[in-house]
Amino acid sequence: LKPSASRQGGQRSQDMCGPRRQSLMMVSQGAPEATAAAEASFWQRTIANCCCVGVVSRAEVRNVLLAERAPEPSLLARCCLCKCSAEERVANGLQDIPGARGFAGITVQDGSVIDMTPTQNALETTKWALFDKGERTLLLSPYGRFGGPPGSSGAWTAPPNLGGALAINAARLCGYSYRLRFSEDFRQTTFQVLCNLCCCLPCVPPVFPAPMSLVRFEATQTERSRDGTEWLRQSFLLGNPMANRYLLRTVHGPDGSPGPYAVPEGAPQVYFIAR
Repeated sequence: LKPSASRQGGQRSQDMCGPRRQSLMMVSQGAPEATAAAEASFWQRTIANCCCVGVVSRAEVRNVLLAERAPEPSLLARCCLCKCSAEERVANGLQDIPGARGFAGITVQDGSVIDMTPTQNALETTKWALFDKGERTLLLSPYGRFGGPPGSSGAWTAPPNLGGALAINAARLCGYSYRLRFSEDFRQTTFQVLCNLCCCLPCVPPVFPAPMSLVRFEATQTERSRDGTEWLRQSFLLGNPMANRYLLRTVHGPDGSPGPYAVPEGAPQVYFIAR
């Protein structure tokens, strides 16, 4: 696979729910690198409006995910999650671990070479999750939650369709989270799923772990990866054999620099994000 030589452009997508604001892009380093527009369709804008999620073009993803402030909260986040203003983000230090630096950048779920997944080509960052270096654990809430890590909203993308929007809202109302535990050499990690079991009570923290005997996710660095830029993600569900799901590849470093991989061809031009 060849590293990306360029990124297609895009102009800012319009804010979809809640009060108007200046932009989803709040990166202190300035404007996006791209100029061509990647417009959301009428139906994507309608779904985003109804579900209180944000829309961001592929060209803007780096600026949104790595911004030092989370996006302005939507009406749902204000009313149900008590998020009244954009939260400041604090880097967790994972980017300072040489063997896992790429994991703290922006990664893409590339299933094109293994298996198609519902989250095919999703982009995310773990830079703002809660990292305990001593315990080698990482607690992250992909779409944010009540009382979750500050700034976790807008750090994980979802497909730009009704299923993606509903998944964002179900996850943040249920406190859907992962607790990752790394091996000593940071070449392997296990994911434990956490939630509150009831989307009607979003204020309940995710204190209910899914039994590892029923649901378990793992990620292992590939042989050619030495800095956390390529991981093989596997899933174990309900007694079925552990299955390869996708390759998690770094497309941007934690500082926004180009990574060794590109977003696969066929990835959507726009994504939904929580806000």
